[in-house]
Amino acid sequence: MGAGQLLLVAGALVAVLVAADTLPRAWRGAGHRRWLVLPALVLPVVAIGSGVVVGQHSYGDQLATWREPRPLVAVAAAEGPTASRTLVVETTDSGVSYRLVGSEPGPLVRDLTESSPPVPGEEQVAAAVAQVLGAGEGGRTPSEVFAEHGVSHVVIVSPTDAQRRLVDASPGLARLGSSAGTITWAVRSDVTGGAVPSRARLEAGDTSTTVATGAHADTDGDVDAVGGDTLVVAESLDWSDRAVVRADGRRLEAATHSAIPTYELPDDTEDVSIDVGAGHPVWKAGQALALVLALYLALPTERRVDPEEDE
Repeated sequence: MGAGQLLLVAGALVAVLVAADTLPRAWRGAGHRRWLVLPALVLPVVAIGSGVVVGQHSYGDQLATWREPRPLVAVAAAEGPTASRTLVVETTDSGVSYRLVGSEPGPLVRDLTESSPPVPGEEQVAAAVAQVLGAGEGGRTPSEVFAEHGVSHVVIVSPTDAQRRLVDASPGLARLGSSAGTITWAVRSDVTGGAVPSRARLEAGDTSTTVATGAHADTDGDVDAVGGDTLVVAESLDWSDRAVVRADGRRLEAATHSAIPTYELPDDTEDVSIDVGAGHPVWKAGQALALVLALYLALPTERRVDPEEDE
């Protein structure tokens, strides 16, 4: 819920209080109710006005209708236990842009076409995109980099003939088909043992095992980790600051030598868990108190007298 919606809800709650009979007797007079009418009128106006200002001066023509570029097989991989991503590449007048599309944050309605630099840890992906399109060189094949970052499919929007040939010739990328001006390639790499790349995986020697996760690599409880030496999570480095990773209940710290969060597992580890958003206890406590207050205000505080009983 955005700030504008919160203001609208706040204004609605105040309006209900103004009209309700559950206010304390000291606040039921016309003089006191006048102080509640003001925020009930101001908050909705502020919310609507902020939305108009943001729409007119912040995004402009860059806010467009979202069109799903992924084929159904890529959507299924994102919503399944692998929680894979799709790398969507598009050539524009200013160069080549890409985005990593997964199951989060949910179904999109609008698309902000403004480009931004790669987040920490994604520099390898940007270099691999340039390499696969013939605009750069690297010491590793692009499919290895894509698999490490949980990319199961590559979609190129309106590719040129030269781009199609370059991607077809890249090891580890297999063309699946084309639709609505896009072409999709599947990513298969030795990094994941030829299997579909996943958001999180367990590594032991040359073997790799998928860890079932949801959005943002959250496991929603303990998952089996028997036989794993290392837990690799295909997220940005900033993600490790907001996630709590545990092995058999013991909290783990991310290694500092990798471009993506990597955790060394203790010997004989049986279970691992990833809890995303476990922080911000003060904010969560405030939300809980606000909920309790709202429930309290919703309860009747006195018995209402039936006019027929007085007669």
